[in-house]
Amino acid sequence: MLPLLSIIVPVYNVEPFLLSCVRSILCQTFRNYEIILVDDGSKDKSGFLCDQVAESHAQVKVVHQENKGLSAARNVGLRLAKGEWVMFVDSDDELYDEHCLKGIMERTQNVDMVMCGHSNIGISGADVTEYPAKVNEVISAKKYARYLLDFSYGYLGYVWAKVYRRTLLEHNSIIFNESLNFCEDQHFVVQCLCVSQDIKICLDNTLSVYKYFIRKNSVMSSLKKGYNPKFFPDFEAYKQIAELLHERFHDPLIDNLALNNLCGSGYRILGMMAACKFTCPEQKEYILEELQKFEDKKQIEKKCHRSHINTLLCMMRDNLTNACKEEKVKVISQWMRSSECQFRYLSQRWKVVYIIYKVFGKRGLLLLGDRF
Repeated sequence: MLPLLSIIVPVYNVEPFLLSCVRSILCQTFRNYEIILVDDGSKDKSGFLCDQVAESHAQVKVVHQENKGLSAARNVGLRLAKGEWVMFVDSDDELYDEHCLKGIMERTQNVDMVMCGHSNIGISGADVTEYPAKVNEVISAKKYARYLLDFSYGYLGYVWAKVYRRTLLEHNSIIFNESLNFCEDQHFVVQCLCVSQDIKICLDNTLSVYKYFIRKNSVMSSLKKGYNPKFFPDFEAYKQIAELLHERFHDPLIDNLALNNLCGSGYRILGMMAACKFTCPEQKEYILEELQKFEDKKQIEKKCHRSHINTLLCMMRDNLTNACKEEKVKVISQWMRSSECQFRYLSQRWKVVYIIYKVFGKRGLLLLGDRF
C-alpha cells in the first residue's frame, strides 16, 4: 500500500540535530507517511544515524550520495517519493507537535497545496516569531503570488510548512534549480504557482506545523568571513521569478512587486560586496546593467550606499552579539565618527541612534542599552 505523504529530509552534517528532527516526525499521530532521508555526503556521523533509524523504522528510507547540495538532495527525494502528497523538512528543524501532520493533511481536500504556520526558535531556544496577521482561506495562485511578494502574511516562500500534491510536481516537471544557492525555495514555490491559474492553495497560518531553528551559521554571520560569490545567483533567481510570474499572470501589481524584489536583491549583493571590499567586476557590472533598465544612475548610487551601510551595521551588530555594553558603545561610537557613517543613508532606527549619540555622546548610547 502506497503512503499518503512522502516527507523528504535532506541531510548534511547535522549530527547534533538529526535525531530530534526525525523523532518529531515519528511521534506523529498521523501515520500514513514515508520518510526519505537523503544523506548528501555528510562528513560527520549523520549518514550512520540515518541508517540506524531506518533499521528500526520500516517507513524510513535512506539514500547516500556524494555532496551535491541542498537542491540536488531534495530532487533525489522527489524522484523516490511514492506518496500522494509531498512535504519537505530540513534536518536541523522539527515538526511543531505530534498532531501537526494530522492537521495539515486534514486541509488537503480539493486543493493542490497547503501552507500552514511556523515558529522561529532563536539561538537561546526561545520562540522569537514575529507573528503576521492571521489568515485561513483557500486562494488562487494569483492571490498567493501577491501575498508572497508583498509579505501580507509574512514570508511565504519557504518550501517547508507546506504539502504539495505530487501529481502537480510530476506532471509539470517541477524540481529544484540546482544552480541556485539562495532563494531556491521561493523559486520552487513560484514554479508551482505558475502551472495554471486554476491552482488552489489552502493558506492557514492559524495552525503551526513547523519549528524553524535559527542557527549561528546564518548568511549574515558568514559575511564576517568575506563576500561569497555564491550569493550572486540570488539575483538570478529573483530575475527568473519575475519572468515566470509575468509570463503566467500578466498582472501589473505582481510585475511591480517582483521587480521591487529583484532590485532589492541586486542592492543587497552590491552592498555586501562593498562592505566586504570584495571585487568581482563581472558580477557587479551585470547587476548594475540590469538595475539600469529600471532606475536611473542617481537612484542606483543612493540605494547602493544605503545597502552598503545597512550591511555594515548588520555585520557590526552580529560581531557584538556577545560583547558587553561598554564594548558595544565603544565600537558604535567609533563608527558614528567615521566617514562611512552617512546620516542620509541610515535607516530610521539608526538615525535615532545617531541623533542620540550626537546630542548626548557615549552616555546616550549607554542609556539605550541593547536597543540598538
